[in-house]
Amino acid sequence: MRKEIVLAIWGLGLAILLCSAFIGMVCAESAEIEDSIAEGMRELNVEKGDPNLCVLTDATYIKKAEYVDSVREKTGCSIGKENLLLFHRAIDYPLIIALFKKGAEEDNCYVIAFKDGDGEPKAVLTTIPTITKEEREKEWESEYWVNWETSNETQDNWRALEADLGKIGLKGDAFSITTIANAWALDAPYDFLRCAEWHNHICPGLTSGYLITGYIRENYPLEKGEKYIFIACPPWCKDDAIQTIFDLTPGKRSLFVKQLSDEQRAKLPEDVAGILVKWNGKEKKGTGAVIQFDWDKTNEISNIDRSTYHAWGSPIALTARVKGDWALMPYLDRPEVFVKTANEFDVSSEMLAKLEEAGVNPYVEIGMMGEEKKGEEVPSIPGIAVITAIAIASAVAYGTKRKKGKG
Repeated sequence: MRKEIVLAIWGLGLAILLCSAFIGMVCAESAEIEDSIAEGMRELNVEKGDPNLCVLTDATYIKKAEYVDSVREKTGCSIGKENLLLFHRAIDYPLIIALFKKGAEEDNCYVIAFKDGDGEPKAVLTTIPTITKEEREKEWESEYWVNWETSNETQDNWRALEADLGKIGLKGDAFSITTIANAWALDAPYDFLRCAEWHNHICPGLTSGYLITGYIRENYPLEKGEKYIFIACPPWCKDDAIQTIFDLTPGKRSLFVKQLSDEQRAKLPEDVAGILVKWNGKEKKGTGAVIQFDWDKTNEISNIDRSTYHAWGSPIALTARVKGDWALMPYLDRPEVFVKTANEFDVSSEMLAKLEEAGVNPYVEIGMMGEEKKGEEVPSIPGIAVITAIAIASAVAYGTKRKKGKG
């Protein structure tokens, strides 16, 4: 009995010791990250509550939400002030805390990275490309900005940014940090920043979705008993903005995603973005609208050759997108410049079921495309049986004929 008591006491002591060690490690980790935040504030030469300071972090998505409190306490940034932005990353991603100072042309971003098992957080002071509202409004057509994304200076600076972030294992986050920080600095509305948080970056594709939601709200407002359903066909980044603004999700059967082949796209009006259905569940009927987004207009305003978006392997693929973001910022409340309706139609319960159904081309269902020709069909089983029977009969007849000839 005495031995059992001793063992129990020993086990309890070991458990307390292990718990104390774990708590100590967590506290040490927290202190190191708070020290890194404080160091970032010094490097950026900002004080707590500075209106030019914004913080980006993925803490809430990677089970490190406690550091949101650390950020708020050290920097004064908060969700309520719209200068603490929580961008989406996978649950096993490193902790990222990026401090950005608006108005600074160089050394304007201090980025902290930490991954469990690394021992201590890593940090780097770097420069992300920026544009001021005044430059966007008054100098956009200047030679410098017209050629910005393709210039050697811009590409060299982008490589330097990626190299800096690569030192702390975050080379691939240069675009996310740059685009979200810039949108905030250009006073983008908070619901747009929320789209960026979910998408984890801003690109012209995401912005097109935000503009589409503005167009829908203006031209197809919901009335009592109605809801939106969106057929994302073809899908692109826009659908994350549509999902965020309207709370449409595949899980709630309000967002349906369907891809189109190049041949199918060629049969549709240019730049079709998807099908909106404004549905009345009680009356079992609704209105449908095919939505278009004008990419030619976007490229014209951006002074961009859209093919540069696909120059993968070169910084231009990303710098062109950054410039495209900047171009669209002044238009976030003017969706009609880019978005229009290609077709409207009535929707019945039967049609809605077809539009949502897997394997169904929704544009064929609403009459915007002719019936699609199917490839050579495999004969049905009865057809195969008939063909086989004919072949056997022919063989038998041929054999009989040969026997008669020999006789």
